[in-house]
Amino acid sequence: MKMELEGMESVFAESLSAIPGQDPAALAESLKMEISGAYVAPDKIEVRMSISGVDDELAMTTIGDQQWVEMGDLAIGPIQAVGDIEEMDMAQIVWEGFSGDAGSLTCTSEKKETVNDVSSNYCGIDAATFEQLSTLFGGTEDMGDIDEFSLDLWLAEDGGWPVRMRANVAGTDETGQDFKAKLELDVTDANEDFDIKPPS
Repeated sequence: MKMELEGMESVFAESLSAIPGQDPAALAESLKMEISGAYVAPDKIEVRMSISGVDDELAMTTIGDQQWVEMGDLAIGPIQAVGDIEEMDMAQIVWEGFSGDAGSLTCTSEKKETVNDVSSNYCGIDAATFEQLSTLFGGTEDMGDIDEFSLDLWLAEDGGWPVRMRANVAGTDETGQDFKAKLELDVTDANEDFDIKPPS
């Protein structure tokens, strides 16, 4: 998953304050984040995250009730796992943010495609249908004026889960600050045979 954010300092500066030796406001001014990982049912997950302006990648591995955390020279684990596996699956978290009312959306274009080796149904949504998204985002009043919006979804024919998602939004928030946000999400190697092991 890749995410690019501009002009959203007030939203992300506080959450970035935990990164040692970094100015959270400077990081949030133009933030690029890349998250990758793997999940093996029922209780194994690996997550790696890199943030623009931060030298070291953060890696977290959870296997059952054990967890390992690595960042640069810092290595912790095994320790007692914190949180549920479902709370660490970024693809699931992002999708749940959209899926609750996704059935009410109207696709401006539809077609069948094979994406990431999965037979998928493509659904494109543009700015003309943005008002339908108000329930997904909890209303649009707090988002200010939206100048650009697009959402592209590729949903697996078998199961309807997100194979790929692309989202782009730009505008001016309620304080007059211009902002841009871009999200790219891909789910790959679904149902492939692989394992997650503790860090060496």
